[in-house]
Amino acid sequence: MLNGIGFIIILACVFGSFIWSGGKMDIVLHALPRLRDETLSATRLALARIDSLSPRERSVFNGLICGWPNKVIASQLELSPRTVEIHRAKMMIKLQVRTLAQALQLAFAAQITLEDAHRDQPPAVDAPQISEASDPFSLRRSASTRRQ
Repeated sequence: MLNGIGFIIILACVFGSFIWSGGKMDIVLHALPRLRDETLSATRLALARIDSLSPRERSVFNGLICGWPNKVIASQLELSPRTVEIHRAKMMIKLQVRTLAQALQLAFAAQITLEDAHRDQPPAVDAPQISEASDPFSLRRSASTRRQ
């Protein structure tokens, strides 16, 4: 999360010569420990909220981190899409967020990577594969499905 102090530090990196010549470097140097403490505090808070999730809610959360829609998460967890919606709603309440973007920001604050989310997911279920002929988004169609 970028706050005012983080912004000052970024400005210090970008406009370093200006800050050095203007005598503002002491502000940046004094801000560094506070920024570190705020970052650690945000990480601890995010981890505490994520740890409050049930195993199923955590699996749904991992699926969202992976960028999967509810139907894919449902297929992976062998649940109905409606059950995934219910787990997702409960997850949002426990994480104290209102939007998916806020939930993903919390995952970012907790330093959960995409690899972590994939590793924590159950093995893939043998989902039916979409053939090219049945894929509505496919630009190529077989000769038998083209209109004459």
